Amino acid sequence: MAEEKEIDVFQMYIEELEKVDPCTLEEEEKLLAELAAGKKEASARLVEGKLKDALKIAAEYRDRGLPMNDLVQEASMALLLTANEYAGGDFKAQMEKRIREAVEDALKLQDTEDKIEEEVTARVNVLKDISASMAKELGREATVEELIRQFEDTLSEEGYHGLHVTQEVVTDNALYYTVKLSVLETEASGYEHNQFYTIAKQTGNVVTLEDLFAEGSDYISAISENIKTQMKEQMAADEGVIYFLDNDDMPEFNFQGITEQTN
Repeated sequence: MAEEKEIDVFQMYIEELEKVDPCTLEEEEKLLAELAAGKKEASARLVEGKLKDALKIAAEYRDRGLPMNDLVQEASMALLLTANEYAGGDFKAQMEKRIREAVEDALKLQDTEDKIEEEVTARVNVLKDISASMAKELGREATVEELIRQFEDTLSEEGYHGLHVTQEVVTDNALYYTVKLSVLETEASGYEHNQFYTIAKQTGNVVTLEDLFAEGSDYISAISENIKTQMKEQMAADEGVIYFLDNDDMPEFNFQGITEQTN
């Protein structure tokens, strides 16, 4: 269902572009000459006229790991940067090269994020197992320092295969402790990911957002509205901060809210 909705949104976007006149060869040459001469205002019309070509390139990468909306965004941004930085030469070739590089980098990043998420989840499961095992062995709840030390020893035995994982205790009270896992991908282009896990000491279970609210409460809407408020406040305080929130031109990119999977 989500895939059908995504395709529908993309199709709507394409249909909207049908209303935009593509650049004629003569117009494109004129705009490129103006850009090369430093007249940056010519980029707006050039981007508008070439956007459909950019999306055709992005569409070639469909079903390879990124949602179509993300592909559209990568292609659009690459086109805009190509136009803004144009100084001469074959614009079409420059545009295609930049779009493909942007999309392929995004695909690699998505793959890395997926692997890191799997790695972090595995580490948390290890931590939970260690907690239960040490409690049984010691006849008491292990201290956070003991857990982290045992956790580090376990990770050292397994090896990271290009991932460097560190941990930091953020909260330690009678009910909970929160562990911040920082995962650094040291291979390829490099990537850092931080994940926080709060574990209930009485059960040893990872606490989810839903656990922190009364049963049946609409915590998703409450948190989503709070995030939107923070976005608006940040944009009002700093014109350099931009979020897709109430964008009428590209509503499909607007932040809608968190989901049940958000933690």
